[in-house]
Amino acid sequence: MPPPTRWQRGLALSATIIASSMGFIDSTIVHIALPSIQRDLGASFAALQWIANTYLLALCALLVISGALGDRYGPRRLFLLGIAGFTLSSAACAAAPDSAWLIAARTAQGASAALMLPQSLSIIARLYPPEQRGRAVGMWSAAASASAAAGPVIGGFLVDNGGWPFAFWVNIPLGLIAITLTAVAVPRGNERKPVPLDWPGASLLTLSLAALVFATINLSLHAAASLQVWPGWVMGAIGLVAFVLWERHAVRPILPAHFLVNREFVLLNVYCLTVFTAFMAVMFLVPYFLITSLGLSASEAALNMLPLGICISLMARPVGDWSDRVGYRRPMLYGAIGIAIATASAAALVALRTPWSGAVVMTLLGVSAGLMVTPLTTGVLNSVDTDESGLASGINHAVTRIGNLFAIALFGALLALRYRHHLDNSLSNMVSDAGARTAIEPVVRGAADTLAQADLSALPAALQPQARLALVDALDAAFVDVMLGASLFALAAAACAAALWSQPLAQDNADRR
Repeated sequence: MPPPTRWQRGLALSATIIASSMGFIDSTIVHIALPSIQRDLGASFAALQWIANTYLLALCALLVISGALGDRYGPRRLFLLGIAGFTLSSAACAAAPDSAWLIAARTAQGASAALMLPQSLSIIARLYPPEQRGRAVGMWSAAASASAAAGPVIGGFLVDNGGWPFAFWVNIPLGLIAITLTAVAVPRGNERKPVPLDWPGASLLTLSLAALVFATINLSLHAAASLQVWPGWVMGAIGLVAFVLWERHAVRPILPAHFLVNREFVLLNVYCLTVFTAFMAVMFLVPYFLITSLGLSASEAALNMLPLGICISLMARPVGDWSDRVGYRRPMLYGAIGIAIATASAAALVALRTPWSGAVVMTLLGVSAGLMVTPLTTGVLNSVDTDESGLASGINHAVTRIGNLFAIALFGALLALRYRHHLDNSLSNMVSDAGARTAIEPVVRGAADTLAQADLSALPAALQPQARLALVDALDAAFVDVMLGASLFALAAAACAAALWSQPLAQDNADRR
């Protein structure tokens, strides 16, 4: 097969950017739409967690085996199938009449995204030689980040002016463009002979993650010792142990043993897991906080999110060039430390309570993420052989989404738990009259499932301001707790980056200078 021409590379890169952007957009745009979905579909806060998480669950469960499928059958075929499925399932999301339908359609979206996301980086790895790969990945990261940044802004405008379904309709034209570019520019390549895949391993991983997520989300509604929580944790833990044991003896494991002894690859993925857990805690909860506690519209909240993607997109290419020169470890360490600072500073939103305080936090987060996104991706691709780039990319994408998945489940549950805890203090501090407190307490307790979205119309008009203030005060205090907790995960990522820096690594460009 002749080497790809420059225009083929450019169009193919454009196709991967557009397709990946759809996946990234849907991981951010839905957060702006959640309060509107909650209101229109009558969804509980737990249902909102599932609407966000079922996409990530399907994505996590199938990403690794999707990468292996791309390596064995050729990335082009899987890429096209994923784009088509994502486009159709987006239409199904837009047409959802209730939360159950939307959860099912989001599951299909996640499965389709799992087919296309690993193939995008695999296509780049196959079309670009190693010495040009950092710049290509930088362009991919920059454009994808810009699209992800535009997602909340576009979504906020669409939600305010047309309703939340339009946040999903926007994927239809993007999908058609990506399919056309892929069909024209991405070469078919020498596809391999089909071989058996590790479906038992993929099933164990899927069921284990589902059990852990189910239990963690239920923690927001039930005690940890309840039957709705601890059996799920036990089943999930047993399933993960069974998955690891199976992978050690499987003929075609989705997690090959030599990946587990590749120190560089393992540390990169632990870094990825922890840093994106902290990152998603901010992405999921800050828009919800801006809308429910500060009373911003969806468009105003989205504009607060805009600096995040702008900073990442502007920094991606120069940081990619920088990491090609000095290696990926230094920017990754700086980025993790910055994300820890940005996540902790998100708690200052409560103290500032200004309409644009979120933009300050997102600027800090965007600069920090811009330092680490491209070097992390390049490091993962360079840590394995090119023939295994699809599988390595799939594993890395899966680890990223697992971090996102548990950030939403864990910190969403933590927010609800801390909200209930602080509500008692808020009622005592805000309502001094015992009779008024007796009247208010049953009403605000009913808000525990939906956080600050409480219907106070049943209360006398004189008591409504006090009840509303107690709810907002409790949510503010809970938000501070969650953001400070999330910053610990970013510090753990910084420790991983420091461990990578502690010894020379053969794949680090800086070591070869």
